[in-house]
Amino acid sequence: MEFWRQINDGRGYALEALTPDELAAVRGMITDQYLDGLREAAPGLVNRAEAVGLDQYHTLPIPFDHGSFWEKRRRVLPASAIPAFERMGFFRRIRDRLPSASVYHDDLMWRIVRPGQPSDIGPVHADKWFWDAGNGSIPAGHDRFKIWVGVWTEPGLNGLSVKSYSHTSDKWKHHFEFKHGKMKPVLDESAEALNMELLPLRSGEMVFFHDALLHGGVVNAAQTCRVSIELTVAYKAEEGERLLAAARKTAA
Repeated sequence: MEFWRQINDGRGYALEALTPDELAAVRGMITDQYLDGLREAAPGLVNRAEAVGLDQYHTLPIPFDHGSFWEKRRRVLPASAIPAFERMGFFRRIRDRLPSASVYHDDLMWRIVRPGQPSDIGPVHADKWFWDAGNGSIPAGHDRFKIWVGVWTEPGLNGLSVKSYSHTSDKWKHHFEFKHGKMKPVLDESAEALNMELLPLRSGEMVFFHDALLHGGVVNAAQTCRVSIELTVAYKAEEGERLLAAARKTAA
């Protein structure tokens, strides 16, 4: 129950990890979809891309615009991938505490961040803001939290940055703009003044975090691509409330 207390009453996030076999499976699912995308846009590069690996994507002479081609629809894994994630150890441990937990398919999405490319990273935000803007819906009586998984990472050089305890306040100024066919939140605070913390995550390590926690990417300072995948977990709100009450009682 400690992970639930950390997410809700603590710093806003808790750390977990995939097993080596689970990490290999996730890498395989992402790589398959990545190669399928290249077969569509640059079939002549597929063999080379498969040989060098996804973390070396930036070394390929891609004949298309990276940002526009790798839009969200090409990076959301198929619904058939959900059972594989829900069978993994980390998810079984979640369901031990939250039996109704399920993966929200539309957010089962991987990202690739090339070395030294600021345009590849997202701005600081809270996921709650996207839901507030009408991007997605979960059943009535349910809540959600987010999971970020490092698939190929270099600790200290790339990964996920967070603002600990930011989920405890609604003071963070932001507005919404219509971009790429949907309303998206834009932070009105100085990202530099927030003193974000870059979590030193190895490949296979993951972050469970609160829906209102401020987080964002960082410019990749490694020599290889950073690849990650995100999951939104929905669960019955009453289960979450009971679990938090039990966690608080245990910690008291």
